[in-house]
Amino acid sequence: MTGPTPAWQSTMMSMSSPTASRIDATAASARRTGLRPSIGIVGGIHPIVAGIAAATGNLLAVLAVVMLTSRTRETLTSRRGARSGAPHPGSGEAGAVMTLEAGEPATPAKPESKGKQRLKRWLVRFGVPGASLLGPLAIPTHFTAATLVASGVPRGWVLLWQAIAIVLWTTLTTVAAWLAVSALLA
Repeated sequence: MTGPTPAWQSTMMSMSSPTASRIDATAASARRTGLRPSIGIVGGIHPIVAGIAAATGNLLAVLAVVMLTSRTRETLTSRRGARSGAPHPGSGEAGAVMTLEAGEPATPAKPESKGKQRLKRWLVRFGVPGASLLGPLAIPTHFTAATLVASGVPRGWVLLWQAIAIVLWTTLTTVAAWLAVSALLA
């Protein structure tokens, strides 16, 4: 889904210098990898301010994703349970099992990305803390949080470990960016 191009982006696209393409590539890379404090530090913002701003923004975005995913999951599981009349996972009843009704066709699942496969392996192996802390190595934090909540992990547990992971990764990237900028300027 693409909408109108923001003014800053159209200005960047109209520039044909190598610097503009490097800035655009750096911004795209930062959006994918979560290196927002690095952009602030390179732009001249104090590292502590950049780190706090990046962590706060990321935490608020993850909170929104977790709440939306949690509500969506609750709605879907309650509708499924109401439609079939049978207990459903997430209803709190022990031993609840979901089955396909005889008349429902089985839909083939999309193949999962390598990142999601890796996240699921980490979830099984290390639990929610490990998946939250290692998740940013495979997929963005927001996708990790959504995947955990959608799989049935309580949202409070996800938010706790995502907050710890965000603070840890933001601290690491802020320190790395600060050291890199300091080394370049020295």
